[in-house]
Amino acid sequence: TSRYAGRLAALQRQFPQLRVVACGQTLDRLRSKGKRITLLPETEVAPSALDEVVKRLQAGWIYVRA
Repeated sequence: TSRYAGRLAALQRQFPQLRVVACGQTLDRLRSKGKRITLLPETEVAPSALDEVVKRLQAGWIYVRA
């Protein structure tokens, strides 16, 4: 159960290309501390958040710092 599952589902209906990506390093760290992690359906796991950002930048994406 996630308090954001409904919001994400609505966003994915509105924006079919939207992807949810979790940081693999963070998941590993939480699991090593005994946390049980259950990801929402369709969630992808990247090796690390930094790897995912670098991959996007190399593909021509622009990094916008908010």
